[in-house]
Amino acid sequence: MKCVLDAARESWGSCRQQYEAPPLEARYIICKGPRRHAPNPVFRAQSHLLTMVADEHNYACGDLERGFGSAWITEATVSHLEFFRYTFLEGLVSCLVENRYLVAIHAACVVKDGHGILLTADSGTGKSSLAYACARRGWTYVSDDASSIVRNAAGRIVIGNSTLFRFRPSAPDLFPELQESIPVEPAPVKFRRGKPTFEVRTDSLNIKTAEQAHIDHVVFLHRDPQMSETARITRVTREEAMRRLMPDIWPAEAAVHQERSAAVARLLEASIGKLTYCSLSPAIDALEQVVSRGRI
Repeated sequence: MKCVLDAARESWGSCRQQYEAPPLEARYIICKGPRRHAPNPVFRAQSHLLTMVADEHNYACGDLERGFGSAWITEATVSHLEFFRYTFLEGLVSCLVENRYLVAIHAACVVKDGHGILLTADSGTGKSSLAYACARRGWTYVSDDASSIVRNAAGRIVIGNSTLFRFRPSAPDLFPELQESIPVEPAPVKFRRGKPTFEVRTDSLNIKTAEQAHIDHVVFLHRDPQMSETARITRVTREEAMRRLMPDIWPAEAAVHQERSAAVARLLEASIGKLTYCSLSPAIDALEQVVSRGRI
């Protein structure tokens, strides 16, 4: 059990409480089994029930309405602490927390002169790199991939885990100072949505961080190789933004569906646009112009 608590401290030990709510419960049963660690689990949900199944020895289930989950994990899987932490620990707990209290947005969050910007795009399209490039230029960093709306909070407040960045192994090509942070084999490299990543704690970086931000702009990212020296921001309708930010990841019959939709609609009272770019510096210039104008 100590290894589970160590993993939890690694994930959330530096985070502070951001809102008042009853606690959730997640139980982990560590058992003997094959000496290999589990493959990536498959997530499925129906009504208020969630399942995460990697194989017959490593699986979890959750009651989304009660905020309770349990997992059976082999010693071999837990021994690969980074894999266990990202998949079965953060995966299960994040689903329980989101269903009860939050709406998770697949977006990075950065702040310039008090103005929060969500940078949203598909996985692997450069959110973390652009967010880090903004932070290197003096912006404040809130999150690199998962930003969350507190459903019962007023306004357009987003919270994130500002204690770490998760990068692709190619990130040092853009930011040479990250080279020493790449794990040395045979240390395990964490996989994120099937793609290798490595973590860097923000306390080792010379950047400003914050745990939450008021969102003034929501920006969808689009990489275009032909935009090597320029960047362009165009407007996006609220209807299109809602469709893109509310993918069908939870069962439609889930009781929280209306609450989640209302929270995202409240967020989209911000100005909304699409940033087409290739190089980071022109992209940041375009974002700073948006902040200066106060609108897209």
